[in-house]
Amino acid sequence: MSIFIALQANVPSIANVREYCQIVERASVARNVMRAAQQALGDITDGGDPFVVADEMNRFTLGIGSKDVIQQAMTVEEMMNSDESMSRTIIPGLFKEDYRVILTARSGTGKSTFTRFVGFCAAQGIHPFTRQEMTPIRVLAIDAENPMENILQVMKPLRSTLMARSGVYNEDRFRIWRKPGGISIRTRRDRTDLQREIAFHRPDLVIAGPAYKLGATRQPGESWEEAASGWLQVWDHLRTTYSFALFLEAHTSKGEQMDPQGSAFITQWCETGLAMQEDKQITGAVDLERFRGDRLQGLTWPKRLERDEDWLWRAVY
Repeated sequence: MSIFIALQANVPSIANVREYCQIVERASVARNVMRAAQQALGDITDGGDPFVVADEMNRFTLGIGSKDVIQQAMTVEEMMNSDESMSRTIIPGLFKEDYRVILTARSGTGKSTFTRFVGFCAAQGIHPFTRQEMTPIRVLAIDAENPMENILQVMKPLRSTLMARSGVYNEDRFRIWRKPGGISIRTRRDRTDLQREIAFHRPDLVIAGPAYKLGATRQPGESWEEAASGWLQVWDHLRTTYSFALFLEAHTSKGEQMDPQGSAFITQWCETGLAMQEDKQITGAVDLERFRGDRLQGLTWPKRLERDEDWLWRAVY
């Protein structure tokens, strides 16, 4: 500890720590370059093949400033044999570990009810649409808009149904983190709070929304693209760090389009883009369409959802 105290005492200003780190890094790189150059000179002097030596020097220089010193690109066979080739299934036909799904709808259509319904059923080992048994998952729902009374009004009947139908019911697997005043996950404080909830619960699936109450909107002097880029980076960091699938809900843009409000970056980012609209022929039913083409094959989302007294929703394929 005394050496650190001594170092701090000899540093003119803590505010310049970044600059001092860069100086140390440059000095380290300089030593490595001199060592590599001396090695190359020695190899040439000893009669080594200059083309081989040049290739070795080229590989060395490409690694300067990078944490990795080996090639990261893989062949198709290497990809087939890698751990990432088969993502863990979260909900059969809907989510795998690294999937991103965005649901859009106009206000009052029932998107929050729908996302929680999917998560609560899956958490208790029942597929939300087929109602077949499945491996129970851990789910964290982040609600940045609805009052508790509204949440409980729709969740209590579903809870009773799941307690009666599920043979593996466990209250702890499904948790709701309420922030009705909204948060901005692009700020350090709110991002840290979100990460805390994820780290404690270790969910397989995170449900969150609406997007505009989670910091997806632009700030003064900021473009929609800049806002979306920073927002999506936070989600990508969290989902890859904690290995969960993500189900986001968002309001639609203005007009007839069903794309998420904001930048086209958000539309392009997800694997599946669902658009929920009221069915014009069946009262209380909603159609589940796409606001973009699926990036992956084999997904089995229903085409229509009809209201159900016990289950909230009944799927129609």
